[in-house]
Amino acid sequence: MPPQPPLESNSRTLDLSPTTLATAARAASRQPPGVADVARAQIGHAPPTPSEGFSRSVASAVIPDCLRDTPDAYGQPNEKQMQGLLAVPLIALMAAAGRCR
Repeated sequence: MPPQPPLESNSRTLDLSPTTLATAARAASRQPPGVADVARAQIGHAPPTPSEGFSRSVASAVIPDCLRDTPDAYGQPNEKQMQGLLAVPLIALMAAAGRCR
């Protein structure tokens, strides 16, 4: 294998000056929107504002009352609430699991 010729003397040098780095940072910050952002724009669904996200998390943190809102096995409100002694094991199980208070 023949030896490689030396690099040409007119090759560009790497410029790491602050102005060049600042220009590169500005160019990198102007990236096109991602696929998820484009899909949200097409559907018309904007991401929730911080206050909406907080209100959703507070609403999901509500723990139902064991005696008034007897949850079903999945912790959802039960439309056909058991009453009397039949509800005692379910209420005890849900209270022990922390799904109601």
